This record gives sequence, structure tokens and C-alpha cells, in this order.
Amino acid sequence: MRLNAGKTQVMVISSNRKDIDWKPKLYLEGAELEVVDEYRFLGVTIDRELRFNTHVKNTILKARKRMKILKCLAGKEWGQNLETQRALYSTYIRSALEYAAPNW
Repeated sequence: MRLNAGKTQVMVISSNRKDIDWKPKLYLEGAELEVVDEYRFLGVTIDRELRFNTHVKNTILKARKRMKILKCLAGKEWGQNLETQRALYSTYIRSALEYAAPNW
């Protein structure tokens, strides 16, 4: 398996403070690998304590932005009907909220 040193990062995952503060020096093809506190993998932000706080915050921000779009399309006198709004919510907002939820 070929690894790309420019795209490879190191993250120590632990609940022990001593381990979390540890910054190992690992090298790949002579290049030192970057030690990170968070890593985004397949749309899920993983932190070093596996708490998913950053991921939840990012998901909430994404959903709020999408809710603003839905609010612009809704109105009492004009706008989309209830069925269309419900379909938009299910496909556009709820899908963002539920993406990879069983994993975190």
C-alpha cells in the first residue's frame, strides 16, 4: 500500500490526559507527519477524546443555514405548500442532521 506523506496525519485518541498531550514524532518517507487534535473522515469530525463536540457544532450550523433557506420558501400568503416544505425538510435538513449519526 502506498501512502501519501502530504495527506497523512497523526492523532492520539485517549481519555487519559498524559496520552492526549503526547505528540509523537512519526515519519513517512523522511517527512515528519503532522499531529492533529481533530480529523474529518467521511464527513464526520473525530476529536482526540472521541466526544464529537466539534462535529455536533458543525452539524448544527449546517442545519441552521439550511433552515434559513426553508424559511425563505415558506409564507402564509405565498410560498411552497406544506407537502413540498415537508419534502424539503426531509431531504435537505433532516438528512444533514442524521448523516452518520449511529457512528457518533
